[in-house]
Amino acid sequence: MVELAEKRPFPEELLVQSQACTLRDDQPEQITWIAPERGAERAVSDALRQHFGAAFPAPGRSTAKAGMRLVWFAPGEALLLGPPAPRLRGAYLADQGSAWAGLRLEGAGAPDVLARLVPLDLRFGRFGRGHAARSLLGQVPLVVWRAGSQALGLLVPRSMAGFAADEIKRVMRLVAARPE
Repeated sequence: MVELAEKRPFPEELLVQSQACTLRDDQPEQITWIAPERGAERAVSDALRQHFGAAFPAPGRSTAKAGMRLVWFAPGEALLLGPPAPRLRGAYLADQGSAWAGLRLEGAGAPDVLARLVPLDLRFGRFGRGHAARSLLGQVPLVVWRAGSQALGLLVPRSMAGFAADEIKRVMRLVAARPE
């Protein structure tokens, strides 16, 4: 029988720093897709609130509490990042940990870097705490959320993680090289 070994999305620890921002690997322990059944949305949200202290996120939003984050993923869908999902009556659940790779881009220049790759206004004054969105990073599917005062959390398909990280690193160099 063949033994399979778990591999991280990036071959070595990803840490890239420029003058204005830092890119690093930020893979959640687990990623669970949650979709409440029709008519069970409130019960599922209440169960999440009781278990984690955070409700199912509204469209375009994310919520976080003590080591977990719920991120809006699509209409009627969210991703639970961090701990295992509790049993949720009335909801469909699917493990997505092997499908997505997590990144964190932080620093004052993070929105400037992503402005060249993502067709969204991610400036910290406009993309505030608790915001989340689906978009493209070039041609790579992207989930992005505000992860801190000057930080953005990113999820990209694991199969495209290396390419996405290389694109962000390339633009970080370009932004760092431009005159102030």
